[in-house]
Amino acid sequence: MSLLNRLRGEGPGYFKKLSVQWKEGTGGLGEYLTEYALEHGDLPGRRAVFRNVLVPRTTGPTSVSEIDVLMLHETGIYVMESKNYGGWIFGSADQRQWT
Repeated sequence: MSLLNRLRGEGPGYFKKLSVQWKEGTGGLGEYLTEYALEHGDLPGRRAVFRNVLVPRTTGPTSVSEIDVLMLHETGIYVMESKNYGGWIFGSADQRQWT
């Protein structure tokens, strides 16, 4: 179902959930929209999508790290980090840090 159809009301409860996420802040809104797009998009194959997954750490100042959106798909595991920044991102697959 397209975004336009959802806006027309064919996605029940969409705006109610969207308003709740908006109150959480724009970071939560971005995570919700990413999760929603992955769950309701036309992506072929089986998948499961999770938000705010806590992963234990053995080093560092905290004992856990948070993954914003995690998708388990039949082709692999996809980890998404959502940021509320404007501008450009520069980097390549072999770089540890991007700008």
